[in-house]
Amino acid sequence: MQPDKPVIKKFYKEASCEETALGYQILLDGRAAKTALKSPLIGQNETMAKEMVLEWQSQEEVIKPTSMPVTQRQMVLLDRNIEDEARWRQVVLDYLQTDLLCYRAEQPIELVKRQADAWDEALSWFEGVYGHHLNVTSGIMNVAQDPSMTKTMEAALQKMSLQDVFALCSFTQLTGSAVLALAIVQDAISPEKAFSMSRLDETFQAEKWGEDEEAQAREAMLKQSFENDLKWFALTRG
Repeated sequence: MQPDKPVIKKFYKEASCEETALGYQILLDGRAAKTALKSPLIGQNETMAKEMVLEWQSQEEVIKPTSMPVTQRQMVLLDRNIEDEARWRQVVLDYLQTDLLCYRAEQPIELVKRQADAWDEALSWFEGVYGHHLNVTSGIMNVAQDPSMTKTMEAALQKMSLQDVFALCSFTQLTGSAVLALAIVQDAISPEKAFSMSRLDETFQAEKWGEDEEAQAREAMLKQSFENDLKWFALTRG
């Protein structure tokens, strides 16, 4: 049994922000807010900072981190970027070796066709942008990818901004596909469409056999996490 997380009572009356040399500093009663590791809580632009201000203002007697998705993600970015940026890139590279879109059903034929119609589009986009064809297999047999693809993607990820790498890692883990995550970050496929494509198998099964309450709850949590990530990512673009 895990211990209860400490309750943090609201300790301020007013949240605001001000422009500084580093970005937009979040202020609580006029004092600079800090991250968990005591870094200044900075918004990359005014739009993001104002959204974080709204999150802080909406807190009542107790601060509920789950109701502050933009603030929480920005804190992770500010606190963990030095230690975790390389790990975030590696997560994407690892997923490309076993990407969801490369593992297809053998049957029923309706699902096989639905996967091909949806996933081949994203794989074609990836090949067109990065010059590498990803090998596809059916069933549970592993399929190897060209080692040169990894080198190409390592170089591509090195050129990405910190916030894009962070978002890319999270989208990859939530969708099970680095290809879909890359398409989201590069505005090649709409986030809504990409998420739907990542849930194709589950949607098909629910259509055939129905969906129980536990599965519905898991799906809702996953979708909420995706939408929260998407909200933060959109704000990084101003």
